[in-house]
Amino acid sequence: MILWGLPLMLTVWSAQAQTATSETAAPRTLTVTYSDGRTAPRILTPRGASWSPFFPHRPDAPTHEGLAVSGLKVEHNVESDAVVVTVSLTYGQPQKYTIKIVTVRLRERQRVEVGELSAFGVDPITLTLEPAVPTLVVVPTTTSVSTMLDVNVDLLASDLPIYKVTFQNHSTIAIAAIAYHAYRREASVLSGTRSHNRNFPILQAGAKLDFTIQAARNTGLQGLDRFEVTGVLWSDGASEGDENLKARERALAIGREYQLRRVLAVLRENTAATIAEIRLALERLPVKLSPTERDALSTPDGGALSLSWLEAGQSYVRTAVLDDLSAYMQSRSAKANRPATAWIEDVLSGYSSWLGRVMRR
Repeated sequence: MILWGLPLMLTVWSAQAQTATSETAAPRTLTVTYSDGRTAPRILTPRGASWSPFFPHRPDAPTHEGLAVSGLKVEHNVESDAVVVTVSLTYGQPQKYTIKIVTVRLRERQRVEVGELSAFGVDPITLTLEPAVPTLVVVPTTTSVSTMLDVNVDLLASDLPIYKVTFQNHSTIAIAAIAYHAYRREASVLSGTRSHNRNFPILQAGAKLDFTIQAARNTGLQGLDRFEVTGVLWSDGASEGDENLKARERALAIGREYQLRRVLAVLRENTAATIAEIRLALERLPVKLSPTERDALSTPDGGALSLSWLEAGQSYVRTAVLDDLSAYMQSRSAKANRPATAWIEDVLSGYSSWLGRVMRR
């Protein structure tokens, strides 16, 4: 999805809030500078994150759980007096683990070097917070591989490369996943997939989906001028366009199915266990496929399935369930030595329903 040679344009950014411009603050840019001189700018929203697989690091950088370092993640949160930035490393491809390295506070026109990365075999990066430079951007043209899915892209600011994307489903069938790609002239700017991690439809019949993207650069043409929906996977299993989308979602679903069956077995067989005991049992759930599971890897038509995406599905379920348990403990101020019975009763039905959705893939 991301090609070497265009790291500035292809670093994947996401934002959880709508606008980078507000009535109370001028827009600012957070720029990541790598040791080889490459830069990746980000026009700040109140909260957001980036992930890139291209970052200088030693070939013998330490592994985590036997997996090589695969990405560098930068998250930010805008506070009243500073921007809080958290730098993490991811491991596995697709990523299976995220290890937090450091959190720093940046103020206007400040530069901070993240030297803590060296201990993990990764070259230090520099974080810079500066005012955003206004630029000329255009409203992109849009196309969709499906006549039943409309796409519209609007500028959120006339001089900043920030866009609101709207998908509308005109079908009577829900959509499970959508793949898209954006360009500036002939250069790839970004690509991505929209799907639900717990296997709900991403877009119900007749519904709309809005989200925000941006494509900032330090030099050259800004933003994007063409946005394409390249693949649509419908909830009934039919697909249009990019066949890799269907294969990826199928592999993720099978991995989630394997792991959900293990999770349900752990919970049903240990209803009297303590929270600490349940958490330990969940942490021990495997991410790698067993030999039996590998032998069974094939699609209904006999095609091959991606081992990495299957294992990513397994990893996601384990992480999601552990996160659910942590959230329960925090909300109830529950101690680790207390029985987990109440939490198990709360989640069994939900995890069983999740398994049912996965099995209908």
